[in-house]
Order: sequence, then structure tokens, then C-alpha cells
Amino acid sequence: RAGIPVFVDPFLRVAPLDEIPWIRQCRMLLVCTNLFYGLFRRYHGDVPILWWLHDPERLYQGKFCEKINECYSDHIRVYAVGTLALEAFQRRCPHWPMKGILRFGIADFYRKRRETHPSSKVTFAVIGTICHIKGQDIFLEAVRLLPVALRRTCAFWIIGAREETRFADDVAEMAAALPEVQCLGALDRPAMEEIYAKIDVLVCPSREDCMPVVTVEAMMNARPIIVSDRTGTAVFITEGENGCIVPAGDAVRLAEKMQWVAERPKVRQSMGKKARVIYEEKFSLPVFEKNLCAAIEEVLGQ
Repeated sequence: RAGIPVFVDPFLRVAPLDEIPWIRQCRMLLVCTNLFYGLFRRYHGDVPILWWLHDPERLYQGKFCEKINECYSDHIRVYAVGTLALEAFQRRCPHWPMKGILRFGIADFYRKRRETHPSSKVTFAVIGTICHIKGQDIFLEAVRLLPVALRRTCAFWIIGAREETRFADDVAEMAAALPEVQCLGALDRPAMEEIYAKIDVLVCPSREDCMPVVTVEAMMNARPIIVSDRTGTAVFITEGENGCIVPAGDAVRLAEKMQWVAERPKVRQSMGKKARVIYEEKFSLPVFEKNLCAAIEEVLGQ
């Protein structure tokens, strides 16, 4: 729709780069995630490659790293979307040199929240596909641990597609036992961009999440965030100033932090404004353009 030519090559799933004719016409390649390591098999070309990793350590299991190590080439330069992704790759594939961090950027769709009545409920939301890694069960257990009187002054939303798994069934059962919880399902993009204006606090209780996009979108919309210490976003948070951090998997600490935030409307407002600054300085498109161009120049100049 933007007028950018797009080509779909089904052989990218199975063929190494040396067997793909159009590769030789490229000045540079940008390859995303470790799942495409197979492209590098038997690669003897001289087209420079920027390999941009977004993957948590759980995706480097078994003989997977042995296969990646067999694909090493001096023409491949490795970047990671954040510290967690970088450290995961360095631990599992230590002889690959890392060039550094290349964060993504997101177009600004900030919508200022419409003023609401002072007695309106404080809305906490978790956004993401309902799966074990995203930790919706941790969020619901934290809700259950909140004082009943406080729960009645809040709303708790779970937003995201539901997979056909036992975990998703368990989450649905937990949610049904808590009248303040709503499962809104998956939302389309326009609805997602609108929903942030209705959220007071975004919670990201992920067990491991290298750089969750929803935390950046929340900060863009001046919403305070509570994240686990196993999210890549945590490195930008100064506790209690521009967000909050809790230990991954710790529902008790999450409940304590949610209560603290719920009872302090002025703190929520201040944290939201400061969170917006993180987006502007780290994840806005002008910043991403500058960082991406610098990485490309470095790869081309290798």
C-alpha cells in the first residue's frame, strides 16, 4: 500500500543463499530472527548481511546452536533488538562477534486520553497472544491477591488471540472466577491503536520477552507500564519514575506493585509522561532511521 515493491520467494524457506540467483544482485541483505539461519548454509558469497536477532534464549535449544555455528561467515554482521536478545545469542553462540543493539522504531499514533470522571475505574491490561511465555496466569493470580475492595475500583483486561492450548483453557477458567476481569480477545489494528486511550496501566508479566512491542506502544501513548525483569523494556525503566519492574513469575510482587500504582493517580500520570519520553528518545521513527542507517553503513563498510 505504501508503493514499495515486495517479492515473495518460497525457496527462502529451504534454499541456501548461494542457490538463490537474485541474491547476487543485492548490495546488502537484512535478515531477521534466528529462524532464518538456514539461509547461511554453505554461503560463500560476498554480499554483506545484517542479521537482526529478536529471539529469547529459549529459542536456542538442543543442536540448534551447533547448526548456527556451522554457518559462520565473515560477511555476516549480527545485531540484536535489545540486551536480552544480545545476551542470549552471546551465551549460546559465543564465537559469533556481536556488533551491538539495533532497536526497532514505531510510527507515532499517540491519542490523548479523553477526560473521565474522577471515580472511573483504574484499568490494567495485558496485551498479547494467550500463551505461557506471556504470563497471563501470573497477571490473574496477582489480581486474585489484590484486596477485594481495591479490585472493585479497578478493571482488568486480557487482550489477545486465544490459542487452542491447555494453558489458554486454564487462563479462561481463572478469568471466569474473577468478576473484574474481561477477556477481550484479539483486536484489529485500528482497535488496538484506540485501546491505549482507555488503559491506565499496561502490565507485561512475560516470563521472557526480548522487546515487547506493546510496551513501546503503551509508552508512546503516555501510559505507565509494569514489566517483568525478563523483558527487554526493563532496561529503560527507573523504578517508580517512568514505570515499574517486578521479578518474572512473582505474582505477589506484581500484586503489590499494581496496588501501589492503582492508589496513586498523580504518580500514574507522571510515570506516563516520562514513559512517553522513552519512546521519543529510543523508539521513534526518526531515531530508528538514524540507528538503522548507521548499522547499514557499518555493514557495507566492513
